Amino acid sequence: DTAKPAAVSAPSSLEVVAAQIEIAVEPSAPKVGDEIKASVQALNVFKGAEMHWLPLPSNVRLLGRSKDGRVIQFYMTDSKPARLQIQARQPGGAVLGGAAATVQARSYEVSIAGPVPGSPAPQLWVPGSGLVKVTDRLAVDQNLSFTASVKGMADDAALTFLWSAKEEACSVRTPVSRKAEVVCSETGRFTIAVTVRDERGVELGRAAGGFDVTISQEQLRAAWNCAKADQLEKEAAALAAQGLQEE
Repeated sequence: DTAKPAAVSAPSSLEVVAAQIEIAVEPSAPKVGDEIKASVQALNVFKGAEMHWLPLPSNVRLLGRSKDGRVIQFYMTDSKPARLQIQARQPGGAVLGGAAATVQARSYEVSIAGPVPGSPAPQLWVPGSGLVKVTDRLAVDQNLSFTASVKGMADDAALTFLWSAKEEACSVRTPVSRKAEVVCSETGRFTIAVTVRDERGVELGRAAGGFDVTISQEQLRAAWNCAKADQLEKEAAALAAQGLQEE
C-alpha cells in the first residue's frame, strides 16, 4: 500500500503587543531640593513584567523606590531638565516597552534687602550749621547690613548662606549667615551677592544687588577738621571776650 502523507498544520504566528507605559510625576512643577515622586502607569503589561529604570541623570538624587520598582522618590540638584526612562521587561530580559518623561525643577526666588547703614551715621560739615548727620548716603568704613530671604521658605528653615563682594574694596564680615555685615574702604558702585543652599547642599537660588558709597574718608576728615577749627575759634573768641571783661 502507498503510504499517505502526514497532515501538516498551517504555520501559526504570535502577535506581540508593545506594552503601553506612562510616567506620572508629582508635583508637576517642583523646585530644586523638593521631594519628587515618579510612578509608572502600565496599561497593558502582563502581571509578571519587571520594571527597570534606566540610569538616572546626574542632577537626580534617588531617595527610594517601591518594592515592585514602579515608583521612585528623588530630588533635583539644579534647574536643568532631566530625562527619566523606564522599561518593562519579561523575566528573561526581553524588553516589552518603555516610557520617558522630562522633569525640570525651578530655582527659588532669592532677594536681598539692604543696605541698612549702621550707627553712628557719618557727619559732614555744612557752613552755618556745623556737623550734620547724613542718613541718605553711605560712607567708607561704615558698617552696612544686608539680609537674604527665600520666597516660600520659613525664616527658620535649615538653610546655609554664602555672601561675597565682587569688588576688593568691600569685605564681608559675616559671609555665612542670613544677615551679612559689609564694609567698603573706597567710594564707588559695588555689588554684593548671596547663594542659598538647603541642608543637603543643594543650591536653591542666588541673588545680587548693587549699592553706592559716596562719602569718602577725605570728606569725613575734612568735616572733622572744620569742626575742630570751629571749636578752637569759638574758644578763642570766648577767651578774648573774657579778657575784655577783666580789663
